[in-house]
Amino acid sequence: LRLQIIPEQETPDVVTSFDFNRIWQSHPNSLTRGTFALDSNNDITDRLRIESDNHPKPTPFETERVPGGGPLIDRNFDQTFILRAGKDVPFGIGRVEQKDKVTGILANGGLLHTPDWDTDGGTLPGFSIDTVKYPYVKNANEYDAITEGNVYYYHSSKTLDEFSLDNGVFEWGTFKQFTWNVKVEYDNVLLAVADLDETLGALEVGRVCEEIGGNARGTVAKIVRNSQNNITHVYLRLVGFTESFSAEDLILGSTGFQFRVATAPITFPNGIFYIDFGPEASEFGPFAPGQYLFYFASAICHLWHCRSLVDLRATLLCRA
Repeated sequence: LRLQIIPEQETPDVVTSFDFNRIWQSHPNSLTRGTFALDSNNDITDRLRIESDNHPKPTPFETERVPGGGPLIDRNFDQTFILRAGKDVPFGIGRVEQKDKVTGILANGGLLHTPDWDTDGGTLPGFSIDTVKYPYVKNANEYDAITEGNVYYYHSSKTLDEFSLDNGVFEWGTFKQFTWNVKVEYDNVLLAVADLDETLGALEVGRVCEEIGGNARGTVAKIVRNSQNNITHVYLRLVGFTESFSAEDLILGSTGFQFRVATAPITFPNGIFYIDFGPEASEFGPFAPGQYLFYFASAICHLWHCRSLVDLRATLLCRA
């Protein structure tokens, strides 16, 4: 028995058993998302707003995988559609053939263009270019994709081959994204500690240190201990550049501790990194949201080359 149902009228309700917006592949620095409009009862309607910067995510171009991006243009996409998925719609009449235009947006933010590019390329009157049949005319790549005016367009089912690449769209969709907050400070110094006296108070992270008989001051960011658990060095932040520490300076802490600067302080002209691992900081080790972790630039560079989350956690634990 074959049953065909042709709705005669449209309803504004949307079946919510499938979350349509789960297909979008966004990125903290490259937006692609969909949101449904709500009615007066806060129920979702069939009006779906899709926003994107039209950058393929993840991008197939090495030149795009740099801070600030590469030559591809951010062509902002912001359009509201009537979603036909999961709802009854009236029987429609045939649509006009679409030529030489963008007909849709894909889950990774890239645009889907018709194979027809009309008279682009200087065709004879009455003829048009089909980039799938003649890919060389518009210099299409192996996936029938074309860069036109620094915008990347998809054309055919070969798009799936690109999406299937290692670390491509299909794999990207299985990854969970975490956003880290990173800040860099350039006024940090490393002081070698000698003759430490903690009789009146302990040397602790967050305590203010001031030069006795001078104006240099800073806040303890990290304490370094040796194998006997003795403090050998301290990192100070918020030092400023108006006054600097020197070897043999005597230091007084806000809790009463004192020490002498044993050798010339070490500065960090390339900056010191502090990382807050975000709301899900516990995923990366014994860290808390909103708390910044002290890091060297070399350690940060190492993190980007971790092969897995296990490697990442191990790196953080051994360098924290």
